[in-house]
Amino acid sequence: MILLLVILGLLVGLISTIFGVGGGIIAVPSLYALFPKLSPQTVIATSLGMIFLNSLINTFNFYKLKFRAPLKIILILSINMIIGVILGGELTFYLNKITIKQIFVVVIVLVAFKTLLYKKKDSSNEVTWNVKGLIMISLTALLGGLVSGLTGLGGGAVLVPLFISLLKLPLKKVPFYSNIAMASGTGAGVINYMLRTPKTPVSFEWEVLNHFQIGHVNWAIILLIFVGAAITSRLGIKITDKMSDKLLKNLFATILLIFAVKIFMTTI
Repeated sequence: MILLLVILGLLVGLISTIFGVGGGIIAVPSLYALFPKLSPQTVIATSLGMIFLNSLINTFNFYKLKFRAPLKIILILSINMIIGVILGGELTFYLNKITIKQIFVVVIVLVAFKTLLYKKKDSSNEVTWNVKGLIMISLTALLGGLVSGLTGLGGGAVLVPLFISLLKLPLKKVPFYSNIAMASGTGAGVINYMLRTPKTPVSFEWEVLNHFQIGHVNWAIILLIFVGAAITSRLGIKITDKMSDKLLKNLFATILLIFAVKIFMTTI
């Protein structure tokens, strides 16, 4: 089990830095498969915890590579992501397990097709940070946070295509902005889920995991995945620099569709 979670982390580290999606598209379906008895809230909360740590490392790595963002943009992204994640997290307590999984499937299928259909435009059309631009980025972060809290995706699966198509950010800047937003939003989401007591006590067959459960968050699983993700994080950034925008877009959409099918099969 330890090895499986670390291997999962290795994949998460690559996916999150190459596509800027936080790794939830791999972590969530994998956690459902590894721990089929877990409630969606515990899967989502644990995924958000992993994404929080991973996004912090990714942001630090981007910063070391001289990526920078205006402070006001960071604040707007962070505040709206936090609001969205908390709202999404609260909604999960009013929905059943199947509905939550179906929302997950619908979201990533829509994102996959949006990514495939997007055609790159002239970079001169990139959004400017005037009032209209700030409103657009606020709504983008709010929507990303809402989906993050509902699905455990971290928000990147929504942020990435919206950053590309709505804000028209160059693809190589997208992972940096996306990881900043995810670090803020998922951090707030984890705290929210830790403060909620599960209706049914969380219990793992592997006994040691039970000692690391706080509310809906399991820190042992988070840390094991994070160890693997930390190893491959910088490698993912280097791979991104060597891949074309078209290849990045097609790979991202393909991965989303594969996991959409996998999760959908568990709902029928």
